[in-house]
Amino acid sequence: RGAGVARLHAGKLTAYTTRDGLPSDVILSLAGTRNGDLWIGTPDGLSRWHNGAFTTLTTADGLPDDFIRSLHETADGNLWIGTRQGLTRRSRNSFTTFTTADGLPSNYIGALDDSAAGLWIATLDGLTLYDGNRFTTFPLDKTYGAITTLHAEKSGALWIGTSNGGLLQLRDGKLVRASSSAEFPQTISGIQEDDTHHLWLCTPQGIARVVLDDLQHAEWYGTSDGLSSRECSSDGHPATLAADDGSLWFANINGVAEVNPSRLPKTNVPPSVVIETVTANDRVLAPGVHDLAPDQNRIAFHFAGLSLAAPQLVRYEYKLEPFDRDWIPSTKRDASYTNLPARSYTFRVRAANRNGEWSQAAAEYAFSIRPHFYRTLWFYAICAFALAAIAWLAYRLRLRRLQSRFDLVLAERTRIARDIHDTLAQDFVGISVQLELVSRTLSQSIETAREHLDQARILVRQSVANARRSVWDLRNPSAADITLPDRLSALARTTPASVTRADFALHGTYRPLDPNTEEQVFRIAQEAFSNALRHSRAKHIGISLNYDLSSVTLAVRDDGTGFIPANASPNGHYGLVGMRERAQSIRSDLNVESAPGQGTTITVRTSAG
Repeated sequence: RGAGVARLHAGKLTAYTTRDGLPSDVILSLAGTRNGDLWIGTPDGLSRWHNGAFTTLTTADGLPDDFIRSLHETADGNLWIGTRQGLTRRSRNSFTTFTTADGLPSNYIGALDDSAAGLWIATLDGLTLYDGNRFTTFPLDKTYGAITTLHAEKSGALWIGTSNGGLLQLRDGKLVRASSSAEFPQTISGIQEDDTHHLWLCTPQGIARVVLDDLQHAEWYGTSDGLSSRECSSDGHPATLAADDGSLWFANINGVAEVNPSRLPKTNVPPSVVIETVTANDRVLAPGVHDLAPDQNRIAFHFAGLSLAAPQLVRYEYKLEPFDRDWIPSTKRDASYTNLPARSYTFRVRAANRNGEWSQAAAEYAFSIRPHFYRTLWFYAICAFALAAIAWLAYRLRLRRLQSRFDLVLAERTRIARDIHDTLAQDFVGISVQLELVSRTLSQSIETAREHLDQARILVRQSVANARRSVWDLRNPSAADITLPDRLSALARTTPASVTRADFALHGTYRPLDPNTEEQVFRIAQEAFSNALRHSRAKHIGISLNYDLSSVTLAVRDDGTGFIPANASPNGHYGLVGMRERAQSIRSDLNVESAPGQGTTITVRTSAG
């Protein structure tokens, strides 16, 4: 429902409606002329107010449509009329209409304005420029909505207001946002320029004033400044007008608003800003608390900007360093952060008044959030040390395993060498002795020679068995059934009395020992007996085994040439080395007593437990 048009003259407001000659009380557009007339666009035709009377033009007079959306008079006196059926030019009382057939992107015409470049036309499909010869269209991003208003600066620059894209400019043939600031309104229904190089924007959130050289901040005016409603918007064109005295007029849902920019009080004192409270996990921190626990990572800051002029219009910018890279604009008095990682921070906030004058110093609050223990340097150091220790232990364990394998191989080789020396070598000595006796007695007594050959065959079979035992590390199967004294007695009998007299003597009562101990004692006796037989030229060899309450002592004595034990080379007497190793393996003591010409006595004493 409309209320017609009103004229303000000499402080008196006079209303004109259909009763006064208007075709409709709904007013869609207005345009003044240089001779003082007024063109009025309505849904039912175009009216001209001249000398206090209205004259209406309709389709019957040459208009393409009675619905007049916009009006604009250019410097040459031509009136441009925007309708739903195209763009019409009135020149010298005649109408010329341009449509899509002439190059327009759409026949639905919105706002109009002109500059040195030509006539600017807002359509449903974008912005169009008519230079007097042809139409050039610049497409509009659909997300920006529709073009709602146009304003050509005195310098020639063009500003475009949209229903959802904010303020646009034409740059390099493209319609782009003039500012990315969150302070800028998204819906603009009117744009006007004042004499102080400011743009005034008519928006549903109020009237915004911006400096042309700084499009990042807007100064807002609302009900606290005298507006009957902060919603300044209009479906008609234009939504703003500039009067000859420099005052600006804005359409408001409750009427009109007028402001003279030159008479506005200036607020030169920037607001001061203070941080009132800081909360961590919704609990207010006591003054002086700046060291927070690891789980106190939900922080909120409450601040205020102190300004005597329009304190409700104070705006803020804050930044949490080093979390935020840029200042964050806001009109609220609080800021919150969640899931902050452990480190040191500084929160800064500053305030600006409606004129865009910022506080000289930002309010600051420095704090730090401690890391969890498992994210501290000392924990990392302990972990690194533990890993290094584990690696070192693993290396030592591997080295020990390799050494153990090497020792096992070496022990196995030593065992085989010792067994070969103590068994096969001794058997070969016995075989050699028997064969030598055969050669001596063959011509004298065939029976005696045959006995020696039989003994040699027994020794050969024994050598084969000993060789197998050395490979498989098995004891003589029959050793479990033959006692140590019996084995030593049999050893003494292997040498014929005609070569060297040997005997065995047992002292005390026989008590079985550990099988391995008995085996090693026997091998020591066997080696000592063999050495005496081969090297000492002894006439008598005696083997004795003595059992007492706590120990068992083996002694092998001969009356041979003897030697000096200290002069015996370890590398040249493997028999002595082998006997010592066997004694050590059963934790026993081996003693060698010998002197040149006095024979040799080898004793080994082991525990009987």
